[in-house]
Amino acid sequence: MKSDREILLEKLGLALKLKLLPPLHAKMHPRVTDSINHSSRFVLCLSGQKHVLYGDGLRKREAMLPPGGSAAAPPLTQLWELWDTPQEMLSICVFPEYTRLLYIRHDGIRPPPIGQGNFFHIPRNRIVGDLEVMNALLALQGQDPSAESALLHAILCIVRGALERLDESQLPSREYARVREAISNLFMQDVSREDIARHARVTPNQLSRLLKHHTGKSFRDSLNETRLAIAQSLLREPEITVEEVAHRCGFSYANYFIRLFHAKYGCTPGEYQRKMVSPDISAGQNQ
Repeated sequence: MKSDREILLEKLGLALKLKLLPPLHAKMHPRVTDSINHSSRFVLCLSGQKHVLYGDGLRKREAMLPPGGSAAAPPLTQLWELWDTPQEMLSICVFPEYTRLLYIRHDGIRPPPIGQGNFFHIPRNRIVGDLEVMNALLALQGQDPSAESALLHAILCIVRGALERLDESQLPSREYARVREAISNLFMQDVSREDIARHARVTPNQLSRLLKHHTGKSFRDSLNETRLAIAQSLLREPEITVEEVAHRCGFSYANYFIRLFHAKYGCTPGEYQRKMVSPDISAGQNQ
């Protein structure tokens, strides 16, 4: 049986043979507050048709992606994947700690549950350039279709190269990867250790042992670390409030979020946001 890495390398090769179309660009729909992306990602249709909805200002648009068609979504935008058509799809998400690659083959009958498909986490220190190329792609916003297709091709090449160079014997276990995947999918909810263990298909005690072995941290500390990393990314956006960030990242109380953020980064979320949004003004205030 092929490993996830082998299957994903095969599907990346298939993607690079397709005629890559300029992506649709998801935007924020201010009247809808669910399904907001917390990372930069794009989804690519490999075969069949992929049915998506995406925010576009005040409207929610619908599209059928053909093979080679894709949709790109930066943080704080909305992209809904519908599972009512037979399809093969590839998704790349750029998280602060790693880049996640996901392949799903779907029959178009029932939505695939969390954890279905073949996925692989490439550690941040094992991949170079994907974040910069993704940001360049997202910044174009449909202004240069040929450049966007070229950037899509570049992202696929970067990810495939990183995946080819990885030595699986030096990577964390499959069980640990499932735990990280479950945390990535559920961190914005009020989840317990038992919830994550169930989605990762391990026992709660096994989950704790895996996290302690690979990170040296408890479940709660690992969960909060993921939440804080995503919060740091979201705070680079000027239109979001600290309270919204806390809610989006799964914190029930904004004061608790502020205290944890200050302990980790040495400043409050509001101070960090002002520094990121208006660095010149912040620098002047600190002189």
